[in-house]
Amino acid sequence: MKNLIGLLAIFWAFTVQSQYTISGKIVDEKDSLVPFANVLVLNPSDSSIVKGSISEDGNFSIDGLNLTTGLLKVAAIGYDPVYKRFLKPTGNKLDLGTLSINTTEMKGVEIVATRPIFVSKGDRIEVDVENSSLSAQGNAFEVLRSSPKIMIGSNDNITVIGKGTPMIYIDNQPINSVEILKSLPSSEIRSIEIIENPSAKYDAAGSAVILINTKKQNLNGYQISLLNNTKLGRKVSNYSSISADYKSGKFGIQGFYGFFFGRNWNINNINRSVYNPTDTIDMDNDVQNVKHYKGNHSYRLSLFYNPDSVSNINLKYNGYVRNIGSSVDNSNYLTSKNFGQTLIYSNTQGQFDAFGNTVQLNYSRDLDTNGSMIYIGGQYSQYAGENKDSISENNEFLYPNRLNLNNSNINFTSGKIDYEKKWAKGWGIDIGAKYTYVFNEGDSRFSDIDINGNPVVGTIFDDDFQYNEHILAGYIEGSKTWDKLFIRAGVRTEWTRTKGNSQQFNQAIADTGYINFFPNFLLTWDFAKDWELSMNYGRRINRPSFQDMTPYVDYVDSLSAFIGNPFLTPSYSHEAELSIIFKEFASLELGYTYTENAITLFVEKDPTSNAFIAQERNIDYQQSLSVGLNLPYQLKWWTTYNGFGMNYNISRFELDNGLANPRKPMFYVYLYNKLAIPKALDLEITYIYHSSGLQGVFEFFPSHNLIVSLSRKFLDDKLQIRVTGSDLLRLQNQGGESTLDGFNVRYQEFWDSFNARISISYRFGELKKKGDNYKSKLDRDEEKRIKN
Repeated sequence: MKNLIGLLAIFWAFTVQSQYTISGKIVDEKDSLVPFANVLVLNPSDSSIVKGSISEDGNFSIDGLNLTTGLLKVAAIGYDPVYKRFLKPTGNKLDLGTLSINTTEMKGVEIVATRPIFVSKGDRIEVDVENSSLSAQGNAFEVLRSSPKIMIGSNDNITVIGKGTPMIYIDNQPINSVEILKSLPSSEIRSIEIIENPSAKYDAAGSAVILINTKKQNLNGYQISLLNNTKLGRKVSNYSSISADYKSGKFGIQGFYGFFFGRNWNINNINRSVYNPTDTIDMDNDVQNVKHYKGNHSYRLSLFYNPDSVSNINLKYNGYVRNIGSSVDNSNYLTSKNFGQTLIYSNTQGQFDAFGNTVQLNYSRDLDTNGSMIYIGGQYSQYAGENKDSISENNEFLYPNRLNLNNSNINFTSGKIDYEKKWAKGWGIDIGAKYTYVFNEGDSRFSDIDINGNPVVGTIFDDDFQYNEHILAGYIEGSKTWDKLFIRAGVRTEWTRTKGNSQQFNQAIADTGYINFFPNFLLTWDFAKDWELSMNYGRRINRPSFQDMTPYVDYVDSLSAFIGNPFLTPSYSHEAELSIIFKEFASLELGYTYTENAITLFVEKDPTSNAFIAQERNIDYQQSLSVGLNLPYQLKWWTTYNGFGMNYNISRFELDNGLANPRKPMFYVYLYNKLAIPKALDLEITYIYHSSGLQGVFEFFPSHNLIVSLSRKFLDDKLQIRVTGSDLLRLQNQGGESTLDGFNVRYQEFWDSFNARISISYRFGELKKKGDNYKSKLDRDEEKRIKN
């Protein structure tokens, strides 16, 4: 043992003695020190990165080297990179002396245009929110409502036209609630990316991906931003936030806090007709809902550390608290030819409380100058929600009062590793793996209440449920870039194990395991100057949300309710698209999607009464054929984007009297214009229109939205004031109609869409030369399945 220790000591001493340190200083043409330059030691044989450092004051030192021959690369923003080869010294120190770098020449170049607001690429559309009126829409939910190719339907369901339900990420993290979108201020969003054909790197869930990228401060120094956004409509609401960023050399911290309060209003008109042989019964519901946001807080904290210029470590925490009261008045007028008219009135006083917490740790390192890198990350996320509805109704039942209680607790644990290898000749390969464990438990209590406020025995509807899900995924993806051709092909494999139990059904409502393969292919060809042809194909999965699977009862009145469906199963889609792109702006697109076992909303009548329930169901399939034309143009003072599209949907599902096979086209227009009046203001006008169309068993109604925004910056652009008017035509709404055998259902929803927003933001701080950015790539597809 002593001999072994001695040998190890000798080996260690020899290794330490064989290592050496290089040092030097970096100056510009005027012999001034250049701070915050990246200094990399490369292996000359393959350009792989051995070590790196940052010249914080113009001097640098890199130790622990044992290369016989090394290559030093010095790079800084605004300067041409410099390379210097060196040999291993005889001692343990090597002074490279003074390295001079020259300022990048920009002869004959004058920047007269701003960053394009809309950019079309082979598989996505990128939208610059920061420099458009979208930044004043109030929150991320309203930004999506006003963005191209995105449509929001009933119950806040978000779809990408021609694709279906997307995954939605904020900074590469899938959201766990629509409430998160509503609490993220639009002024904090830098850009969004609408990815219609995600690669194998993305989780296979969803028909598309929407990436919401928030603003990040990568300059050394500090900056503090204050925001107040007030919405004036039928009700008044206000969002205030403060964000702070600080970075010094290798260390940085980012913090954010936002508070939302006020009221939102909406009304839903639901009309139903039941056709009997001897009578026709009409039911007209007017459901008015006022939500009171009492205490709604969002907060983020991110710490990051750059050990050297090629590595970064990031610890991030996100959290939110929701306290929402609601008052729902429902008037249901029943008209019968035989019995006249009857009014059923109900009032629901609701209280919703929820919180969510996510902790994430990420590490990434650049491996060479070709773009190779490795990423390792893990996170834990928790969501808890409690809903209480006290219901009173003027019915003829013995007990007119009811109580509806729902509780949910969902936990996620996830880990991921990605390795990307790029070669100088255009070859690349990406390999990765991810494991996720999801545990979901909750309970539902629905009962009549007596005059003393106690649940009535025999009327209590109870259910306790548990779901747990394991998902193990791996992917491999290869790519090759030629002069005018790019090909990417990959496959993702996901093994899923799901188990669930329900007290109500007294059985396992989910107990299954399955393996799926999701291939993906993309080809882009620059077939002429400024012209590109793109073809892609992918297979995706859409897992039902946990809320849709849990047997909750959302009570409207004694004749109307929404009920969860624990027997929902995933749907699978095949997606293909062909597009021609001009200068990354204009594009012509042709797409086709086939979805088997598609999930859609059904409305069903109780055969023994006139009561209706709404529930998500699986249908046989849904097909979608889409054609799109995007025509943007940009000058120094004028930006325009004109999008036109047609989407033809076909569905098939089984009814009691046979198969139904509805089909219908939908037309779509998105017009955006921005006029920048020098030293005055910016004027932006957005118009969005979609015709009627088909979504499952419902045919939705047309909708228009006209948005006008005026903005002006003051105090060296530190202060910005923006006034925005939305739905100025007062024609924006959500609605649809379903005609099935024996009855008809029609609904139309209106909300505070006609409103004015006043947004005031102010930034101050001292920023210095740009340093390193940190990366956060971990994503959590499963969290999007919490809808709320």
